[in-house]
Amino acid sequence: MGVLPTHESTLEFLGWMRAYRLGRRRLLDTALAAAHAGIRRIITDDESGFRMFGCFELIPFGRPKPV
Repeated sequence: MGVLPTHESTLEFLGWMRAYRLGRRRLLDTALAAAHAGIRRIITDDESGFRMFGCFELIPFGRPKPV
């Protein structure tokens, strides 16, 4: 199963790119976030990349800390 963009998610993506003044390095994450299709939780090692959208519960993912 993949995440495919819809007309609505494309408009949301473009709106977010404009509203948050995001550049080319943020295209993929922003497009995936816009096409969330009911997804409310994201596991990520870059929480700041999704926090601004204000519509996701972010679950941190990273390397385990040494014991």
